[in-house]
Amino acid sequence: MAYPSLSETFLFSLSLEEISALQDKKLCVEYGQYHLSLSISNKSCDTFYHIAFYQFKSRPDVRIIQQILTENQVYLLSFSDVILVHNQKEIVLLPSSMYKQELEEMLLETIHGDVESMLVLNDDVHQWELNNIYGCNRYLFDLMRDKYPHTRNNHFTTLALRSIFRNIRYGKENWLKIYVYPSSLQVYALKGDQLLLAQSFYYETKEDVVFHLLNLSDKFNIDLASSFVEISGLIDEESGIWKELNRYILYITFENPPQNALQMLNVSSVPTHFLTPIMLIAKCV
Repeated sequence: MAYPSLSETFLFSLSLEEISALQDKKLCVEYGQYHLSLSISNKSCDTFYHIAFYQFKSRPDVRIIQQILTENQVYLLSFSDVILVHNQKEIVLLPSSMYKQELEEMLLETIHGDVESMLVLNDDVHQWELNNIYGCNRYLFDLMRDKYPHTRNNHFTTLALRSIFRNIRYGKENWLKIYVYPSSLQVYALKGDQLLLAQSFYYETKEDVVFHLLNLSDKFNIDLASSFVEISGLIDEESGIWKELNRYILYITFENPPQNALQMLNVSSVPTHFLTPIMLIAKCV
């Protein structure tokens, strides 16, 4: 189906009949600054049956998301688990020892301005002894709750941090994870097993990306030339960003998802690392 305000970047799926016959399905809906991703998998996320990614031409219109979830029969099926993943910029990470529920809204407003129109949520990122306070779209929250009453909520940063904790590269002095999205990238920097940074950056050109990373390198005393960098999302070997990063980073590689998780899908039109962030968030809920 065509939607004027967004474009379909990729869609891989079993037939509606095949997915309908499967048991214990998990639906994961990710709402980003300029994108929407949807996936259907088994409950443990060892096997994916459906993966879709859309890019919005401007800030996402929640009414379009409602249309997608209503007009596509595959999202009208029964799911044993439904996750709404928020990937917006209004977040505050702070040590759990400093967290107080009554200060959530004040902290968000101090850093991001007026959040009165948002619902304030909190994730306990106990693996790093952090709390992730974030704002979410009230209309989307209500839409998902009404459509899928058992919907759970998480922020992308929470899930990325859980994944990193599970896969710490012991022995790596400097380690960066980068997830590339339309107009933004998420950067996670570690020194040994110490988390230095979890932050989103917005960009328009490849030079913007390099500027942010060089600024990060200087601020946290990270030697990019010797750092181990894994990157995934909407970037390929022909992109200007990839070529520019290779000028500064010696050890850089694409982070690919487990291939056996894609065994039921015919993923051939895009590199599989395009799917890594989508599969990561479903796995780490």
